[in-house]
Amino acid sequence: MLIVNGNTNTWVSTSISVEKKSDWLEKQQKVKLNPKANEILSEMMSHYQGIVLALEQSGRLKSIKAKDIAEYAKQYKAGEDSITLQYSLYRYWDEIQNTRFSPNTREKYKYSLKTLKEYNASIGKCGDFSFDDITYSWLEGYIHWLRVKYHKSSTINTKIMPLKKVVNHCYEDGKIDARVKTLFQNKILSRQYSAKKDDNSEMITLTRDNIVSLLYKEFKSPYTNMARDMWLFSFFMVGMNATDLFHLKKGDMVETPNGWRCVYTRAKTGKVVNIPLCDIVIEIIKRYYQRDDEYIFPFHKHYKTYLGWYRTTEDNVKKIAKEIGVCNSEKITWYCARDSWATICANELDISAIIIDRALSHTTKSLAENHYIAKDKNDVDDACAMMLQYIKSAYGYHNTDNGEILKGYSWKENVNRDKCPYTPYSRTKSNSNPLF
Repeated sequence: MLIVNGNTNTWVSTSISVEKKSDWLEKQQKVKLNPKANEILSEMMSHYQGIVLALEQSGRLKSIKAKDIAEYAKQYKAGEDSITLQYSLYRYWDEIQNTRFSPNTREKYKYSLKTLKEYNASIGKCGDFSFDDITYSWLEGYIHWLRVKYHKSSTINTKIMPLKKVVNHCYEDGKIDARVKTLFQNKILSRQYSAKKDDNSEMITLTRDNIVSLLYKEFKSPYTNMARDMWLFSFFMVGMNATDLFHLKKGDMVETPNGWRCVYTRAKTGKVVNIPLCDIVIEIIKRYYQRDDEYIFPFHKHYKTYLGWYRTTEDNVKKIAKEIGVCNSEKITWYCARDSWATICANELDISAIIIDRALSHTTKSLAENHYIAKDKNDVDDACAMMLQYIKSAYGYHNTDNGEILKGYSWKENVNRDKCPYTPYSRTKSNSNPLF
């Protein structure tokens, strides 16, 4: 049966079938010589006509789509005085998720919905879940559950915001009233999941000794070694964000008379970042370089999405931090590479805050800095060079004849890269890196 409303239409199954096309009387809309089937069709038609009439009388018919009429018909029971659509949040969530342009955004919606379903299962709501089920007490309980599970307000915010956006979309489509939407505007609840940084929160950073330990350390798992390499790469690239590292391409590497540089656009701010490549960074790139891949690191081949790689890597970063004795290692994140670089620059190398801001691509609020002071582009290069020398001086760094840069790493010959994609290439001429 075809339902048409405005410019939209949808088909609804009648569960009636005929063996021959001639058995269906199209003008009469009946099945030939089948009174039982005709009775079912008649009841179904009357039911849908009643739904349409009720929606028209309530003034809601013009604001909904044909598929919404079908959804009303499934939930409406004969004899009720009014129609209340228990609209499926899960189904509508999937619709909104699939319309998101960015793959990363779609992944965030996916994992946020997974978390929501996990909470509902913990309170005994294992079936479908409608917007009408979202009450003040439910939302308060969900936020409390998230706080116990994740602790950090920023993480809780990433779980709540997709839910809030789905509710807003549903409200704009006229499928729910303002009651659910106003719950997210409640000041008491919003304070509990806001992503504002606590001024008294402790910033966790790695020291020079910690970083030297990473340079020496080799782990049993290739995935842990990969996480260590990527964290070090981020650190020596002035705290490069994980998403920028994951999407880094060979075209972002530029050769200049003074050596190789990485020139990329930071995803978070849209600013162009230009950082010199030190020998440690070049050695890490050589470990993962593949000729047939446009990306610097071949993670796209082993992970369907960036978030899948990021979660694996950050989990291993926490394990690494614990193994080398970092305090509060369970709170270590990828971003600690950025914080560590800035902290060592400020506290150990006496580099000014202005230069650190420049290196981190921060937007300064100083009018003089933005408009009246000529920026020396070499300041950032000098800061990177000072950092590299400061780290190297802690463990008697020296160059080796075979090109090995990171002291303490053991190269493995004849590795099976299909089984172990993150094991370094053997150091042979056939596997040499043409990029550098």
